[in-house]
Amino acid sequence: MFALLCVIVVASQFTPAAVTAQSFTELIKNGGFETGDFENWNADNGCTLMYSSASTDVTAHSGNHFVRAGTTSMPGTLSQTCKIPAKSISTLSFWYYVGKGCTLEAKVVRMKDKSVVTSWSLAGASWQSKKHDLGLGLANEEVMIEFTGKGYLEEVQVQVWHPILRIFTYRIEYVYHFAYIDDVSLTARLAVYETKIAVNGLPRDLSARITVDGHEKDRIREGATATYTFNLGEAHRIEVESYLAGEKGIRYYCESNSISISSDTEHVFQYVKQCFLKVDSKFGSCKGEGWYDAGTNTTVSVSPSSVPMSGVLGGLGARYVFRHWAGDISTGSTETMVVIDKPKDIYAVWEEDYSQPTTILAVVVALGLIALILSAVYIRKRKTRKQDALPKPS
Repeated sequence: MFALLCVIVVASQFTPAAVTAQSFTELIKNGGFETGDFENWNADNGCTLMYSSASTDVTAHSGNHFVRAGTTSMPGTLSQTCKIPAKSISTLSFWYYVGKGCTLEAKVVRMKDKSVVTSWSLAGASWQSKKHDLGLGLANEEVMIEFTGKGYLEEVQVQVWHPILRIFTYRIEYVYHFAYIDDVSLTARLAVYETKIAVNGLPRDLSARITVDGHEKDRIREGATATYTFNLGEAHRIEVESYLAGEKGIRYYCESNSISISSDTEHVFQYVKQCFLKVDSKFGSCKGEGWYDAGTNTTVSVSPSSVPMSGVLGGLGARYVFRHWAGDISTGSTETMVVIDKPKDIYAVWEEDYSQPTTILAVVVALGLIALILSAVYIRKRKTRKQDALPKPS
């Protein structure tokens, strides 16, 4: 029997570009050659499409068709180019049959630079399978799956009995061996997801720290994007700083500064500019000091509006009286609205009020004068009465 052997690249026959229940996508089209031609393949003149029949020494690994790569006089090359989806792990598989003395090489070529990713020199005088994980490094790239084979012509010396001469003679016969390919498959499955992070509301000179699951990863400025890749099925937490200090009296606040992610995500962390309002007063109790979003309004106040002095004067009613606000605003009301358009510093102006002790002292002095006057009048009248009571001279 004249052997016709071949190496075949096979994997199970998937429907082109179909996604299985396990989310596998078949990238090779017509991998089992069951269209009856080289549809979707690039095949040179050294390749022959074979059909399984009772008269063939080698039959297809599955189905009815397979490919003979090369002849005994010339090599044959068969190839197909596929685009591996982004974020996907791909797996190449095929079946091959390499006859005696034949050669068959399979390789994966990265199309962007024509570099060989991996290659195999194959052997095996029966249907053999090859399976190889291409990993994540080829995601979102075009690759070419290529097979090159060459047959082998074997000279066989056959002993023949000559009945007349009654001796053994020899003749040369030729045996053809070939390499075959069948059931080529390149499957891809989504393996990772991406998260893209950006920030908004920050000045150009500030950057926010990004942490993933509590570990610092990057610093990011407005206008930039940080991209992280995670394995499917994993959940992660991404955070940025709640507060970033700017110029004096200015900070930037991110209220929602963390997210939990488990799938493709694009998220922008929003920062809001805040300004500090300082409120000060020597007396009374102030309200309104603190951080506020720029562009908002707030109310400041001081109470009470007057405070007694200490000591004797305070006992007489001397007081400190609120007169007006000064600094970045000017108003005479103890309670007033402030527009937060920048950091502001305001303080209460107080004046000393001696009107009550002055009045009291004036009354006391007046009463003292009246008492002196009345006393003088009384004394004068007494003197007059005494003089009137003396006997007049004759």
